[in-house]
Amino acid sequence: MENLPYALENLNTAPITETFMNALTAERDAARLEAREIKAQFLKYQLAAEGDAKLLENQRGAWLAIMADPIKAIVKAEMATYAEDFDINNYADEIKEISSDGFDIGDYEDDIRDSVDFTLSDHTPEIEDIVRGILRAVTVTLDV
Repeated sequence: MENLPYALENLNTAPITETFMNALTAERDAARLEAREIKAQFLKYQLAAEGDAKLLENQRGAWLAIMADPIKAIVKAEMATYAEDFDINNYADEIKEISSDGFDIGDYEDDIRDSVDFTLSDHTPEIEDIVRGILRAVTVTLDV
């Protein structure tokens, strides 16, 4: 092993001897052993982490089961209090401001004109039918 650094530095010129090969083999075996130990430690930590995660998940589920009803009750109580205290009239100005913000009646001018523009002559047959129906149902009496 003590010849290894010299041999590695002078790899091109060093003679490949049995001692050199034994040193390389020993280093390789030591590196493999260290890699196995590191992998074993990693697996050990990974299993521990997975176990901790499962434990936390179980605790979370148990906590939610225990706390669900009290949390719901608190939320319902807060909502009821808020509903009692809420008055939409307090927000009338804000609502008006929001609804009028960016509103331009000119954007709707054509739609308004179309809905208001009513030409009687375009609907003469329908109007005549309505008037005839009314007159048929009328009883006329003359006082002389």
